[in-house]
Amino acid sequence: ASLELKQDDQRYEEEKKASEEQSAEQQENLQVLNRLKELARRQEAIAKKMQELRDQIEKAKGVCARCTVTELANQLQRLQQEQEQLLRDLDDVRERMEQPDNAANMAEAKEQLDEIRDKVQEAAEKLKEEQLADAANAATRAQRDLEQAQEDFRQKTSRKFADEMKQ
Repeated sequence: ASLELKQDDQRYEEEKKASEEQSAEQQENLQVLNRLKELARRQEAIAKKMQELRDQIEKAKGVCARCTVTELANQLQRLQQEQEQLLRDLDDVRERMEQPDNAANMAEAKEQLDEIRDKVQEAAEKLKEEQLADAANAATRAQRDLEQAQEDFRQKTSRKFADEMKQ
């Protein structure tokens, strides 16, 4: 009877440990998912601001008041800073995906993120070159790809969770 209790205790401890590991992985997946969602939302906002700024610059060309031009230049600089910050945040998520605990689980999402990073970088470069239409287009493509990556990652993790629950 004592041997059976020890075996039951050991089995319980192994199940508990496996459950904790799954829970930690699920927590990490959820954090990455939320971060992707936030980055997509921010990229969408930046793209919208780029379009608005481009429109304002077009309107200001006819008027060309010195204060308007200065204000528009300041807005452009803020957009550049926001886009650069988004790029750094994207790199943070990518680093998180490369962590040993996450590497196998998130390899596919990391590849997607690498492609998205190129588009975010392109938007940042176009902003620096003051090519707002091209920057806004690149930012919009990046935002759509971020949303798709988020959805793909969400589906993958929910399928994995469902499979784990069946076992």
